[in-house]
Formats: sequence, C-alpha cells, structure tokens
Amino acid sequence: MWLWKDYPRVQKYHRTHSRHHLAYQGKNERDWLGIVLDWECSRYTKIASPRTARQEAERVEREGTIQEATMVRRHIYPVLIELGL
Repeated sequence: MWLWKDYPRVQKYHRTHSRHHLAYQGKNERDWLGIVLDWECSRYTKIASPRTARQEAERVEREGTIQEATMVRRHIYPVLIELGL
C-alpha cells in the first residue's frame, strides 16, 4: 500500500482493520493473544517500540483512553498471566 498512500495512512488502515490491534474496528472479536504477541515481538522488530508486552499494557492502561484501559484489564492481563509474561 505504500506505493499509493503515505505511511501514516497505511498504518492507520492496518490498525483499524487488523484484529491484532486495540484500534481494530471490524465486526469480529479482537485477537487478544495476537495483540499480546505483537506487543511482545515488536521490541525485536521496531526501534520505536522497546517495551515488553507487559510494559506496553501498563503504558496503555496508564496513558490510553478509558476504553483501552478497560480492554487491557479485562482481556490483555489474563493473556499475559496465561503466557507467564
């Protein structure tokens, strides 16, 4: 998509159309495990994301919207516990 659109637009589209992002707006359930895995792996693939999944969850809970903080508490923390992260 970078051939036709600038990176911020491509990034926004990806986040709103991919189940492994909190910003997903589709009709299906978010992929909570996918979100955690994406957050955990991003520190190895992106210079701008040096946090572990737990650190990212804590950041979102602290700095995100009320809706995002609620999603982290209800869905992300149980996955982190299940994975031992």
